[in-house]
Amino acid sequence: MHRLSAQAGCSTKLRRHREPRGSDAVGTAATLDFMRANGLDELVDANGVHTYPWTNDPGSSIAAAGAPDRLQKYVLAECQPKARRTGKPCWITEWGFPNRDTVRPPDETSQITLVNETQINLRSYVANGRVLGLLYYAWPDSREGFAIHRSDHLTNTGRLALTPF
Repeated sequence: MHRLSAQAGCSTKLRRHREPRGSDAVGTAATLDFMRANGLDELVDANGVHTYPWTNDPGSSIAAAGAPDRLQKYVLAECQPKARRTGKPCWITEWGFPNRDTVRPPDETSQITLVNETQINLRSYVANGRVLGLLYYAWPDSREGFAIHRSDHLTNTGRLALTPF
């Protein structure tokens, strides 16, 4: 069985990651084109997409300036408000930034900066109905670094990521 994943705008770690044998990784546009071509688009109200934005140079004005274009190009170009005749709105069902800092409490400076930058970039998509929901990826496996609940407390990154727009 093949796994079909629409994942774009990957971090350096994820871009280098090789998919397990027998699985495919495709971009958001290709996945949604396939769904439309096969009539699956008519069965859904919205599309779920995953994005793990680049994590290079948190706080850098140059890196931050390129982020909105990458988000639009690789993930959200296909997401349209309900009122449009073509396309569907999206739910971002996974987004996030790892923090592999093992000290307690962890240094969250970079992670908080990246969450802030991403939320700023997503606000207009939420406001115009192109994105209907956001689910921050928070896996409690220390090898992955996506936990937002550590030492019996919600981290500052978690608090920020879970704050409603």
